Amino acid sequence: MDYNLSTGKLITTKEFEKCEKQEQIIYKKENEMFFKSNVDINLQNRNTKEVTIITPKYKRQIFI
Repeated sequence: MDYNLSTGKLITTKEFEKCEKQEQIIYKKENEMFFKSNVDINLQNRNTKEVTIITPKYKRQIFI
């Protein structure tokens, strides 16, 4: 996950793997990019509260 505080751009990537015979084979990747503005996070208060964002396409919860 990559979140840019100044632009509000959020990029998420999820990979699905099959692990057979101790080999990891990536068979599916889900990439999603969207903009989320009005998030009150800066370097001073980033650990004081937990922000939850739900992605619009895959409906995943992201905790920042």
